[in-house]
Amino acid sequence: MFYFNLLENFITCGAHPYKMKRNQFKIDTFFRFEGDTNPSDECIVYTISSDKYHLKGTLVKGSGVSSDPFADEMIKKLKVH
Repeated sequence: MFYFNLLENFITCGAHPYKMKRNQFKIDTFFRFEGDTNPSDECIVYTISSDKYHLKGTLVKGSGVSSDPFADEMIKKLKVH
């Protein structure tokens, strides 16, 4: 199991040099967590797999101040779920 990072229009894995574009991975499941006092303080944990690179792992995306900007194509992929 690996930890993925979201960088602009691709996902990276620190243990491997791969840069996966949106058509090279799939989102298997996701879990959404909201803050007790502010629903906009949310975090989404995605479980991701890539048949091409034979990888499975997680990606954590925060919102609000802790969120990072990224490309529109990745937003579309992540909002499908």
